[in-house]
Amino acid sequence: MKTEETVERVVPGTRSWELYGYEHLQRYLFVKEFIKDKNVLDAACGSGYGSYFMATEGNAKSVTGIDISETAIEHCHKYQNSNLNYRVIDCMQLSNLKEKFDIVISFETVEHLSDPRDFFRKVSEILIPGGIFICSTPNKQRLSGAGNINPFHPSELSYDEFKNLFKLEFTIKNEFHQSETISYSRYMELKHLLSKVSGRASAYFLNRIENKMREAVGKNFVYDSFIRPDLDALNEGDIEIQELKVTPKKWH
Repeated sequence: MKTEETVERVVPGTRSWELYGYEHLQRYLFVKEFIKDKNVLDAACGSGYGSYFMATEGNAKSVTGIDISETAIEHCHKYQNSNLNYRVIDCMQLSNLKEKFDIVISFETVEHLSDPRDFFRKVSEILIPGGIFICSTPNKQRLSGAGNINPFHPSELSYDEFKNLFKLEFTIKNEFHQSETISYSRYMELKHLLSKVSGRASAYFLNRIENKMREAVGKNFVYDSFIRPDLDALNEGDIEIQELKVTPKKWH
């Protein structure tokens, strides 16, 4: 499967965009209020649609999109604007930029890096005093959990790990969470249901005994919270980015 056809690099006009495009674009819509008249670094910019949005719809003073992939940057050049430029630069080599930025944006990048702490340190060095760093990464406990390995993600972080790394270099002003795409929710729901079927098949007699005991004491199973009865009534516009007001539980 080509990289651009996976969620790791979402490209407008492909199947990946149909499945995950709204989720990715929504993050750039979210930062619109922060970037007006600012010099912005988009690290890593991927296929470039987000950098272009910030340079045009976001009214940034300037936007520099960087990515380690030459192929990605080649694709970026289809998005052109006078205040927008792209460069092939590794996010772990930010000092090569030789300039400072008002805001650094980095969406779904940290999990791809071998040393997130060093990346955060380098971001702090290229920000002007009082600059802003807005960053997102998947919650390992929600995305993969124990026993699952994504070969593209050497540094998946839990909520606590992500926050603690941030605090080493930055003052955290706000935290936000993004609800998952409907496609992802359906996938995880199906995965959960299949695991339950597999579990019943492998422990059929033990489950029957347990169910009988539960019936006897009036303690039936509680339905798993991952099952979302409202999925059929949702559309992509129901996906939201909201301020995180409490410490998330494991599966949030």
